[in-house]
Amino acid sequence: MSRSVLPPLITCDYAIRSIRDYEAIPTHVTTLRVCSGTCNEEEFKVLDLRRFGLIRHVAFGDHCLKYVKSFLESPLLRVASVSGETMK
Repeated sequence: MSRSVLPPLITCDYAIRSIRDYEAIPTHVTTLRVCSGTCNEEEFKVLDLRRFGLIRHVAFGDHCLKYVKSFLESPLLRVASVSGETMK
């Protein structure tokens, strides 16, 4: 009896600096970094990570996501780090 072997998980690390970057994130991203002082556009109101089925880690820099009011997370997500100045 042969046993099927699953391929190793390919990691995809992605950094965003704007809402345009966020909208271009591939759905197979596993790690997301929101850079310090970025993603502060007024139209960026919701950070929805539910469409990223493989995401495991998110790290937020300082002074980012100024206008984000809603954070929708994937059930598999572990937030790696959050600055004290994020989403304030």
